[in-house]
Amino acid sequence: MRSQDMDRRARAVEKVWDKEMLESYDKHMGKVEGKEQPETLHYVAQEKMFHALKEKFGRNVVSIGSGPGNLDGVLLDNDRLVTMVDVSKIAVLKAYEKFNKYDGATFSHQDALTMRFPGEIFDTILFCNAFYYFEADERDALIQNCKNLLNTGGKVIVIEEFPFKITMEKKEADAVLGVHYNDISPDKIAAIFSQNGFVLETREKIVIDKTPEHDLYGSVFELAGAY
Repeated sequence: MRSQDMDRRARAVEKVWDKEMLESYDKHMGKVEGKEQPETLHYVAQEKMFHALKEKFGRNVVSIGSGPGNLDGVLLDNDRLVTMVDVSKIAVLKAYEKFNKYDGATFSHQDALTMRFPGEIFDTILFCNAFYYFEADERDALIQNCKNLLNTGGKVIVIEEFPFKITMEKKEADAVLGVHYNDISPDKIAAIFSQNGFVLETREKIVIDKTPEHDLYGSVFELAGAY
């Protein structure tokens, strides 16, 4: 059952990301309009990861915490059907502005803990720099909800940076609103999914930068006994 704390945290994340969409997300994590290169190496690493894992994505994908959809365009360009889900309404609107020209793009303003798609089932569920927003007491419910949306043989792909680099000022400011960033290792993520009936199929690593060491990991999970 969803608790009041979960509802409060979801509202806090939505508030923070509505603000981030207006201010800095594209500049920090994505391509900036009018510039040939992105502002940071995050987008470069994520784009490399999407290409490294693209054969692991099924035809019909749910992208959780998709933000403005910067990387989902890679999947759309490779003939995937992508449902972009975000708790931030502004993020969903930005994604729509960018990708509504694609027949395979769908946009949904929902919380991943309670998201529903009546009559639909998916091949792949993607978390790209999104899993660390969920608290320990939310993860089991989140993964169970993902299970309900996957077809037989479906996969969950989790792309996360580790260690997670964020300024202390940013952490403290968002914590006031009830948003906490859970710096979570790829091994810990694998253990959480294992406890919920998934097995790790493969893992890729892309270096973001080396000052200090800062990497992006892509983990592909499938349901144990799916075949």
